Amino acid sequence: MLLITALGVTPLVAQPEDSGKDAASIFHQRCSGCHGQDGKAQTFVGKRVHAADLTSQVVQQASDAALSDVIKKGKAKMPAFGEKLGAGEIQGLVAYIRQLGSR
Repeated sequence: MLLITALGVTPLVAQPEDSGKDAASIFHQRCSGCHGQDGKAQTFVGKRVHAADLTSQVVQQASDAALSDVIKKGKAKMPAFGEKLGAGEIQGLVAYIRQLGSR
């Protein structure tokens, strides 16, 4: 009974902004379905929704603030993640996107 109660309460407890997930795991969990593991958006869904190729010059030349803004607020068919990710997680994703462009 205690375990059931604990499991029921866990989602209600506020999680720290950076809850131990690194940018790569966040990307793979939340972004790779459309943008692909390599960021090139060659997934079935990515092609259907015309997801951005994160390795492209257009994306790589965008400022960190612009990329953060897209992650927070969404763009076109991309959902907003500002309510789901903390500022540190979003900064980590921007850094991860930069790494994708250098591969």
